[in-house]
Amino acid sequence: MEWFRIYLVIFGVLCVCSNRVRSAEAKPVTKVKAFRIGVNRFWLHCFPRGKQAINGRKFEWFYNGTALKPNKRIKIRGSNTWVRIQKPTAQDVGKYSCKEILAGNDRKTLSIFHVKIDQSTLEFINKNRPKNKIVLSGDTTTLYCNATGTQPIKYKWYKNNKKIRRTSRPYLILKNLKTTDSAKYSCKAKNKVLNIRYDVNLDVKARARVSPYIEKDGDDDDGKAIVGSTASLSCYELQSPTLPKFVWLKWKGAANLTVLNKIAESSNNLVDYASMVEILPADRYKQVSKKAFRLRDPEHRIHGVDLIFPDVTLFDRGFYTCLVSNQAGYDYKITYFNIERSRKPRIPNNITDLAEKIGDDVEIKCFILGEGPLNVTWYKDDVPIGELQHISKFQQRNHRSIFKVSNFKSADAGYYKCRAKNAFGEASYTFKLVPMVTNNNAVPKIIKDSKTTYQVGIGEDLEIKIQYVVKGIAHTQLLLYCGGQTDNPLCAGGRKTLSGTFRVLDVPRTMVSEGDNHTVMLSFKKINESLYGNYSVFVGNALGYDFINVTIKPAAVKPVILHMRTTTFITQLGVDFMFPECKVVIQSKSLAKITWKKSFSDIASSERHIVRQNKLMIKDVRNSDAGYYTCNARNSAGEDQVRLILKVWPLVINKTSPALITRLGRGTVEIFCSAYGNTRNMTGTIENAGYPVPNVVKTTKDNLFMVKVNVTDDGTFVCTIQSGKEKAQSATVVEQFH
Repeated sequence: MEWFRIYLVIFGVLCVCSNRVRSAEAKPVTKVKAFRIGVNRFWLHCFPRGKQAINGRKFEWFYNGTALKPNKRIKIRGSNTWVRIQKPTAQDVGKYSCKEILAGNDRKTLSIFHVKIDQSTLEFINKNRPKNKIVLSGDTTTLYCNATGTQPIKYKWYKNNKKIRRTSRPYLILKNLKTTDSAKYSCKAKNKVLNIRYDVNLDVKARARVSPYIEKDGDDDDGKAIVGSTASLSCYELQSPTLPKFVWLKWKGAANLTVLNKIAESSNNLVDYASMVEILPADRYKQVSKKAFRLRDPEHRIHGVDLIFPDVTLFDRGFYTCLVSNQAGYDYKITYFNIERSRKPRIPNNITDLAEKIGDDVEIKCFILGEGPLNVTWYKDDVPIGELQHISKFQQRNHRSIFKVSNFKSADAGYYKCRAKNAFGEASYTFKLVPMVTNNNAVPKIIKDSKTTYQVGIGEDLEIKIQYVVKGIAHTQLLLYCGGQTDNPLCAGGRKTLSGTFRVLDVPRTMVSEGDNHTVMLSFKKINESLYGNYSVFVGNALGYDFINVTIKPAAVKPVILHMRTTTFITQLGVDFMFPECKVVIQSKSLAKITWKKSFSDIASSERHIVRQNKLMIKDVRNSDAGYYTCNARNSAGEDQVRLILKVWPLVINKTSPALITRLGRGTVEIFCSAYGNTRNMTGTIENAGYPVPNVVKTTKDNLFMVKVNVTDDGTFVCTIQSGKEKAQSATVVEQFH
């Protein structure tokens, strides 16, 4: 038994020695500790990986190689195993180490902490958010708490300090609100270091029961229309909290207010007054809305119902009433609808296309409705008939105009127009006069399913294919319609008519015939801009002709925007920022239009937003400028777009001297820091132990501001750059090599 006790004592001693050796051989734990200026406190522990038994062990703390002494802000507790620093400042930046005091006054480093200033930021984008919001029951409202700063940012919403499930976005949509939804809503935004909170008191008011009120404009309420036109009567309600019931009534005589009030109070009484008034069917109603000025709500809209008259007749004349009701009451508006006959001339479509025999006398009549006196003019192919000698003068009788064509020829074929004009307006009607075909296929006839529109690029070849049917051979002629193209050299010397200028073009052609079926191919070599336009191809012989209109258009190509290597851009507050050029690499004659958008809203040119040469410049960048931007290129063939992201960072240190510099002998070291931003408003200082360091050099280049100085002393040097209310700092510890 004594031998067993000796064995246990030896085994325990060996275990303790083994742990001491293992502990002595362990490497110290090295960590980086970051703090924010202005926080209450932070801690440093000798054993950051977990608690360990002390058992009479002794510990000591060092700051930048010197024993750390406690004071009012710095406390050393727990048998010297942890340090607490109250209200840390930039002077607390440096290297901290915890060492264990061993036998023989030796020391073993257990943990090392490199303490620096945390540059993380987090703030709400809109700092002027309302703290109280009042809405009406039944409405929908949205609460926002968008934040900017160090990513990632997470959001949580609370109602009366209770978390709302499934809400992780920077906005909260509340639909169909009730009075019980009145509460304090809170939004918490946080990243890995910071968290901020926004509270808003939402007050949901019950809607008051308000009777409807109809918009009335006095004498303008009376409607007017002309027989045969399309008209409507409008009725808008101004103040009902819910959409009321609209009913349109037509009186079979004068409006009776006594009967109208009884109908409004009880719709069942309408049957008793069927001989005096009728309710109009709902298929003639059209729901409408329009903006109405409200001081507190510029986007307020009022709703109403229009009564539609698709084809006005004299029977529509009379008194009409718009009756609007809800649970609280009713209102009505009486309108007199006056119908007038048309005083402008009107030509009924009683003239059809005519086919007459060659050599016959042709008489054509044009019947006109309207108040006289009437002035009637006839045209053939847009040329007044009075200028054509082989057509007899026309006659006018009351509301009828007649003209005769003696010995009708194929040259008399064409488009004829009868135009009537009086003091109130004018009207016209056009018809076609063609020779009557006595023998099959005697007059050329173009097959109308031929292609009529061609889209061709500049420099390409084009072949127009025209198919027609005729006995024998017909002559083909190509006419270019110049219209107002004064700059087109092809239009010089063309034949002028009232419709414009025509020019006969002689282009290479080939023809293939098979019986009465013929195909003519018109060839264009290397299309240029002057050949784009409208053409007429005529096919004719001695008995008549036919024609078809052809259009040659430039081929539109969908624009393609050059790929940008970078789509996410970061800038500083207060600087001028310009996006790279939105360059379209594929163009055509149909040039692309470039537009810029932010979050799907068009960006209009202003003092802060300048669009120049497809580039977007933002002057004096603000937090609200952060977000998604889209450059869109569009033409008739399609569109292309590129999506860009702009992030706005607050004032932060860009580059700084190392956190720890070891100085050799009496040598000098350089302390510096720099930041991007609006350099005109920036100031910079370098301090040591709270005292400014002299001979500080400040330099600016573009948007970069730098502060630097050469020092020969030891200590903790704090470099500060300030712009307005924003401030950024960095610290460097200088110690002499021993």
